[in-house]
Amino acid sequence: TAAVLDDFLADKRTARVAFFGGAGLLLGGIPALAIGFSTAIVCGITGFWVISRGKAEPKLYRQSEFLLDTLVELTVVSSDERNAQTAIYAVYGEMRRVEALLSRYHQKSQITQINQMAGENQYVPVTREVYDILQRSLDHAKKTNGVFDITVGPLIDLWGIGTDHEQVPDESALKRILQRIGYRDVEIQTEQGVRLRYSEMALDL
Repeated sequence: TAAVLDDFLADKRTARVAFFGGAGLLLGGIPALAIGFSTAIVCGITGFWVISRGKAEPKLYRQSEFLLDTLVELTVVSSDERNAQTAIYAVYGEMRRVEALLSRYHQKSQITQINQMAGENQYVPVTREVYDILQRSLDHAKKTNGVFDITVGPLIDLWGIGTDHEQVPDESALKRILQRIGYRDVEIQTEQGVRLRYSEMALDL
């Protein structure tokens, strides 16, 4: 996956920014959709380059941060340190925004709110951005006949993926949890919001 932004910096020496993505957005260690946001961040970043149009010799600038429940490492190639740091700051800022909006591990995210209300006869209002992402996710789930399914949260928890308590669950536990997995049990309405039909369901993007 690759997306290119021209005129990313307001500086006269505008830089070209390219984001190179792998499997897609990583939340909770699970690959999901690579989705373009308002600043055209492409998630699942494995590398990040900024090539300034100046004459100075380009240098490497590296920075890492734990976001989206994984270690994100950025590598910037630029002849201008200020431009490089500005780009790094912008990328991490957008990723923090996405995490606060979509991560089930973020206490105040809209996904967490939906999960907390699972089984209740009440829709959770969401922003248009979250609505569009969930609708696209459900469309992909339908196209793949459930091979791609954003309701895998309970399975992730059962296996302990990404924790210090990873395990292979027994068959009886798997059978019980699988009853709570299914994209068809996600109800989404433009005006009302989103609800999960049954308790113990959980979205995981």
